[in-house]
Amino acid sequence: MTRLREIEESFLYEKYRFNLLKDKFDDLFSYEGAQRFMKDQDQIISRDIIRVIWR
Repeated sequence: MTRLREIEESFLYEKYRFNLLKDKFDDLFSYEGAQRFMKDQDQIISRDIIRVIWR
């Protein structure tokens, strides 16, 4: 029973993660989704680095 409970918990966790990623993927193809995707990404840049954004 313990093993089945572990498997169920693992499955539910992976299902939850899948649903989050699926929603983010669907949002990517919505209106201005690519811009929102880029803004949501963590962008850590060192002090001595110059970031260039091509548009």
